[in-house]
Amino acid sequence: MTRIAALGIGGTNLHAAVADADASLHASIPVRPTEQRDLVSQVLDTIDALETNADGELDAVSMACKGLVDREQGRITGMNTPDGEMLADIDLGAAIDAEFGLPWCLENDCAAATLAEYEFGAGNQYNSLVHITMGTGIGAGVIDHGHLIRGATNQAAEVGAIQVGPADGRTQFGIHGAWEAYCSGPGIAGYVTDQLATEERETPLQDVAEVSPQMVFECAAEGDVVARDYLDQLAQFNARGLAAVAKLFDPGVITLGGGVALNNFDVIIDGVESYIDEYLFDDAPEFAPTAFGEDIGIYAAIAAYNYHRSAATETSPIRV
Repeated sequence: MTRIAALGIGGTNLHAAVADADASLHASIPVRPTEQRDLVSQVLDTIDALETNADGELDAVSMACKGLVDREQGRITGMNTPDGEMLADIDLGAAIDAEFGLPWCLENDCAAATLAEYEFGAGNQYNSLVHITMGTGIGAGVIDHGHLIRGATNQAAEVGAIQVGPADGRTQFGIHGAWEAYCSGPGIAGYVTDQLATEERETPLQDVAEVSPQMVFECAAEGDVVARDYLDQLAQFNARGLAAVAKLFDPGVITLGGGVALNNFDVIIDGVESYIDEYLFDDAPEFAPTAFGEDIGIYAAIAAYNYHRSAATETSPIRV
């Protein structure tokens, strides 16, 4: 079996393990905060640690990474830091070539996660599916009859840019009302903070120095009416976003991952189901949480390797 160093490089954390192509995991390292500004060194150190822990030599490296990626060259062409800085031209492929001489594969994390759901997860009984990550951002991947949809410039399914809010509302990507500006982790915190500036009702959310998305869900669960009202508005935004995805791609199932979705799946979907019929002319697709939890990045990297390896050519994005 091919032994893959599988790295899930998220906006917050990096998960890594040694795995076979059938997704059997053999060795892992503790989760590490992603070091965007020193990512090349972090990736090389991670591969070295996996090689030390592995029972046998590594055969390949596969990375599922947040941001815009040039798959053929192994570069991250755009990646946001937590403080909003955009980093560019992070050359992982060349560094792996020089340090280890191993075949490598680089794929966008949302696209790769969709491949994982299709091959190993909730989507393997469907011919068409969408996977949406709701965490530090909102992104998606789409598979239709076994093929990953990419678009002319490899930026298909940038669903976080869908307008769900008012035309003069919060912005992301320069787009007013963008889904990500409201319903990602930072979006929830920002939206609630904006609302609290003019809120006249009492709420525990006014007593914290900095609102986090999980505080909002916790206050709502404890009965705070203000937090519940805010989540109800966000449920409408999520319903508009998910309805747009359903209408555009007609998936049999939409799976969800990312910290916001995984920590609050039932609350989010219950809210969405209260409103989504207002935005659809047929039945909503099935919604399911990813079965892989926070380790989805590892399975995403494995599935990306398999997907590209099966079609490897001289111009393939996997260097075999």
